[in-house]
Parts: sequence; C-alpha cells; structure tokens
Amino acid sequence: MSGADDDTRLISEEHGTAASDEARVTPGTVLSHTYRVEALLARGGMGEVHRARHVKLDTEHAIKIMLPELAQDKRVIDLFTREAAVLRNVRNEAVVGYDGVVCDELGRLYLIMEYADGPSLKARLKDGPLTPDEVLVLRDRLAMGLGAAHEKGVIHRDMSPDNVILPGGRLEDAKIIDFGIAKLADPEVQTVLGSDFAGKYSYASPEQLGMFGGKVDARSDIYSAGLVLAAAAVGKPLPMGKSHIDVIEARRAVPDLSAVPEVLRDEIAWMLQPNPDDRPGSMAELVPALGAPATVRPTHMPGGNLQGGPSGAGRMIGLAVGLVAVLAVGATVGFYVLRDDPPPSPDDNGKPDDNEIVVVDPPLPPPPDPVFMREEIAEVIEQFQCSGLSATLNDNLDVVATGFVSTEGDLGRLVIGLSAVPGVEQVFEAVSIRPWPYCAAINVLDTQAGLEPGVPGKPAIRPNNADLIYYEGDNLVVRATATQMFDGYLYVDLIDKEGNVYHLFPSNRRSDNKVFAGQEVTVGGGPAGHPADVMLPIGQPFGTDMIVAMSSPVPLYAEARPFQEPASEFLQTLSSALTDVTNGGHDPVASYVFITSREQ
Repeated sequence: MSGADDDTRLISEEHGTAASDEARVTPGTVLSHTYRVEALLARGGMGEVHRARHVKLDTEHAIKIMLPELAQDKRVIDLFTREAAVLRNVRNEAVVGYDGVVCDELGRLYLIMEYADGPSLKARLKDGPLTPDEVLVLRDRLAMGLGAAHEKGVIHRDMSPDNVILPGGRLEDAKIIDFGIAKLADPEVQTVLGSDFAGKYSYASPEQLGMFGGKVDARSDIYSAGLVLAAAAVGKPLPMGKSHIDVIEARRAVPDLSAVPEVLRDEIAWMLQPNPDDRPGSMAELVPALGAPATVRPTHMPGGNLQGGPSGAGRMIGLAVGLVAVLAVGATVGFYVLRDDPPPSPDDNGKPDDNEIVVVDPPLPPPPDPVFMREEIAEVIEQFQCSGLSATLNDNLDVVATGFVSTEGDLGRLVIGLSAVPGVEQVFEAVSIRPWPYCAAINVLDTQAGLEPGVPGKPAIRPNNADLIYYEGDNLVVRATATQMFDGYLYVDLIDKEGNVYHLFPSNRRSDNKVFAGQEVTVGGGPAGHPADVMLPIGQPFGTDMIVAMSSPVPLYAEARPFQEPASEFLQTLSSALTDVTNGGHDPVASYVFITSREQ
C-alpha cells in the first residue's frame, strides 16, 4: 500500500522534471574521462555518493555528486569548494581522505574521496558489544583521526557509529567518514557539504543543542566520541532522549554508565561531562600517547546534576552565515603602511612623525538588525511549497527551524537559505521530510482539523505493531479511539506515497461510523481484527504509509467514499467538508501516525 521512496529518483524540484539523461549518473558513467562509476552507495539531501574506479590507476574512490539544482547555486559552489580545500589537508590513516572537487563539462559538481570498503561500526554492533580491549583500540583510532582533524581546525560534529567504517571489519583500521556537516574553526571558512544537515540526537553534544553557550569546538567531538565508545561497550546507543525536551534533559548530567564495563567507565564519564570545560581539552589529553601529558580523570558519579545553560532546540548545522571577504593583511587590527625608516617617538604634540607606522582600523560592520533578519527569515520560509514551517530568531541570533518540508532537497535549500540571512550565527533544525501527498494532508488537517500542538481531545491511533514497523506478510490492524469531547463520527484512512487513499472506516462492510465520545473501533480483518473487515496484508512496494483518524460532530460526506481513490481528489473533498462543519461549537479534530513496511 506504499509507494517507492521519492529519494530514489533524481529530480529537479524547481521545474518538477527529471534531470537530463546526459547528466544522469549511473553505473558505467565516466566522469571527466577519469572516474568510471560502478555502484550507488547512498543518497541524501545534497546529492548521491557513488563508488567509482580511476580508469588509469585502477584505484577505487567514493564520489559525492551534488544535486543538479544545488550545483547551479554560486553560493553552494563557493562553500563546497572552500570546505573541501580545508578537509583535503586532513591527512591521517584514521580519516577517509578528501582528494578534490571537480565541476565537469555538464555542470556536475562532485567531491572525490577515498573509498573505504567495510562495514560501519553500527553494523558491527548488531553482533553484540565490543570487549573492553576492543573499545580501547577503537578509542585510539577515533582519537587519532579526530585529533588530526582538530589540528587543522576541523570539527566533525556528526560522530556516530554510522560514520565509523571498519575496512575489512578490522577495528584497528577504523576510519572516520562523512565530514558533511563539519564545522571549521576558522570563521572565514564556512561549510556546506553534507547529506543530512544535522547531527544525530543520540550522539549530539550539549553545545550542539545550544547549552553552555552553544560554542562547538573539539570538545564537542570528544563528547560525541564518548557516546560512540559507550555504545560500542554496551552494544547499543545510550538512551539520550527522543523529544527535544528529553534530549536536553539527558545532557544536564553524565548519563548512566552502569552498563559500561567498569574498566572503561571513568574515562568515558570524563568525555561525557555536560560542561565542555570539564572534559578533556583535546584528543591528545585524552590519549597521552598522542602527545599530551596525562590529566587526572574525574570520578564518575551517576545521577549528577551539572546544569546547562540556555537550551536550544533541534540540531545545530555547520553552514554559511554569509560569504566573508578575507583581507590579505591586517585582518585583525586594520590596514597599515610600513615605511623604510624606523618609526620615531611622537612629537611633543602627540602627533606621529611622517615615517611612523600608521594604523587605520577598518570600519566596523553595522550591528545585525533583528527586525530585518526576521523579515528575511520569513521570506525564506515562504518559498517552500507543500510544507509547514516556522523559524524563530533567538537572542544569540541563532535560527531555530521546525516543521516539515516535502523533500531532502528542500531541507538542504531551507538551511542554506536561513544560513545566508545576514547576521545569522547558526541554524538549528528539527524539520521532518514529509513528501507529497503527506505534506498536503498534514496542511489540510493542521489548518482545518485541530492537528496543531496543544489542541485537546485528538483521536488515538494504535496500530497492532507497537513499533510501527511491518514486514511482508504482516496484517495491519488499527485500533482508533474517538475524541473524548463529543459524540460524533469517526473516520480512519490510510494514505500511501503513491498518492492513494484507502478508506478503512467507514467501509462498504461497515457503513455506520457513528460513535460516542471515547469509543474505540477496531479496523482491519483477521484474528486480531474485526470479523466484518477485509484483511489488510502488507506487501510491495515497501516504504511509509500515513494513517489518519478524524472525529467530526457531523457526517463529513454526503455520499459514501470508495474504498480507494486518488489523494488529490480526496484532499480537495476533505478540505471542503471540513470547512462546512458547524455544530454547537465543536470542530473536527484529527491525528495521524506513520507506519513503515519492509521486506522480510
């Protein structure tokens, strides 16, 4: 009942058409007469990553190709090139190498990287936790790689088991990958590389959430590396929260490390101190063999309450805050002119002699205007169709964006647009990807059926698989509970990514959907379902489906809906029906959940 993932198509979102066949990259494509593409490795919000082979040297490489619409943006090209130039200087056997950026004759912009063949640490942990000795081997590799990056002023900001590759499955050869959202310590060099524009909540540092001043430096990577090591020692991520509030609360104290082997506990606790000032200052300080003297580790005290500073929301994004011209000389104190003769002391009037060094400070830029910035931010938000977005500017001139957009590409353009607003320091985003027709359905329900946060009495939806994951052959059964606020009519629909709507309740077999307040209805046939309903088996194509429950004080439709109809027609009908509802002050209310179907 679900369609193929939209991310599997290379689409020009601006024009709504497929990219030209000439520019399309498929196995066998030769880039710049040099790199023959062999396989697609991954897709993301900025583009695709392919495995390719050098036609002359027979060496393997990973090539990240920008989305066509982003590759035409001069800002993106400039930022992409700047970041790659810095990352190319990070040369260490524990870091996947960056070899350069190419823009070919067809306008394709791509980054050439070392190819590391092996499972990720995340995949390795599916077999169980590492031994303490193995964790120490991993620690040393992460310290080596991150230390080399930090020496070049590069902060990774997305350390997680996904981004640690084990060539040949060997921990001793582990390599750190994907500096896609890396932050460069040099403020003159901004970043834009990336696939997701966001660190992962499970491994983000307190600073990445705006705590302790929100300054992200090497100590942020040390915190995230500590969570990676803890996950490796336990075999799964530590519970670091799922909602924004929980995520922040989990970082106000050292997390519970009782499941971590005792021999590792104190060192990992040192890395996971909430306040960055209490952590190791560098990887060399953590691992003295890297070159720094050892430091006394603090004792781990579970349940401590080291409080954070003002909390942010969402995930911190290392992107451009505007292109800055770099002055060749005098960038910090101004322009100056040196004359051949040594400068004498000022004369009695305090005036410099003609031969003295003259220092002229450059004019300071005008302070950011929050009113203007908010107007610019609003203009960025208004550019996105089939979306539900809001963005706020906090006192630190950081932007917090929430809501949803319809594609990964839109998410990339959103963050780039917000980051380019003059004066913006950082962008935090907690934005979901909701492709059409989900985005259109959410818009209708949000504006006309009390879907927005804070509206009480929404219907409850409980699919029979609590984790909301279904496999081929499973049978879908949904228990829906009507609103507690009024007697009325209950509707349960399923919307799939192919643009179909399935009306599960009422149906041809159960046309009476009148219910009392708080009544529960079971939808779907089979042993756990309703005897009058048809079975709802899970099958191909797999992906994501949206289940919607609506309570209305009056019937929404004059005639029964067919079991299946196009989402475009249904959403128009639903919008009109919701507009016409008036009954004693009660408005329709709705809720929804997403389920995921997979192959066995």
